[in-house]
Amino acid sequence: MNEEELVYQLKQESQDAFNRIYNMYSARLYAYCMQYVKSREDTEEIVQDVFIKLWINRHSIIHGELLSAFIFKIAKNQIINRYKS
Repeated sequence: MNEEELVYQLKQESQDAFNRIYNMYSARLYAYCMQYVKSREDTEEIVQDVFIKLWINRHSIIHGELLSAFIFKIAKNQIINRYKS
């Protein structure tokens, strides 16, 4: 299943699509966040928050937008917010 189909199914509230997306991106997202946060616990929390926000904002994904760009943009904002607080 390609990314566009996964996004379509995610918007239709498919748990299977969400799980597939999680399996596709969670390890890369963890490595990305760990570069900046340097704490395993904080990184795990950020990754969890990213996927919660993905589910909550699934209808905001624009057709044609790369899912990875959407996910990593959320992660970047979470990291920035963590540093600010």
